Amino acid sequence: MRIVYYSYWPTYAAYLAAALHTGTYADHLPSQDRFSRQLELGKRYSGQFGNLLYIGLDENLREIYSLGCKGNYGMVYRAINGFNSIYGIDEPVHFIKTNHIEGVIPFYIEMMRPFVGNPLSTQYAFHHWIEKRYYKCKDFVNKVKLDLEGQ
Repeated sequence: MRIVYYSYWPTYAAYLAAALHTGTYADHLPSQDRFSRQLELGKRYSGQFGNLLYIGLDENLREIYSLGCKGNYGMVYRAINGFNSIYGIDEPVHFIKTNHIEGVIPFYIEMMRPFVGNPLSTQYAFHHWIEKRYYKCKDFVNKVKLDLEGQ
């Protein structure tokens, strides 16, 4: 089974949920250094909509991905399922929407990035976003894991 966490941007809420799901991020708020690396990942991949970012395996050996698809979820869903059909891949894919976790700060960071890169203001905004959204996302991922246990 493959699990794809998706939202507008691949490296904010979707990545946070996928990292929590795989255990990359622990039960408590990780260090600032780890979050700074996620911000750097965002600098590299956040504008790549439609690319699956492989995050890792969970405890049940399910593949976990992060995906940014703007508002084009339906097209990406059909494309992935179409490729599975063409190549005879019978493994189910579960798509989990994380837009409700994202909020406005990722949009602020991404709109400012072309003009200022990664200055302290975007780092501060990102760390603030993580601190506000981390536990909400953790609870969401725990609920998703429980829902997946029955499948």
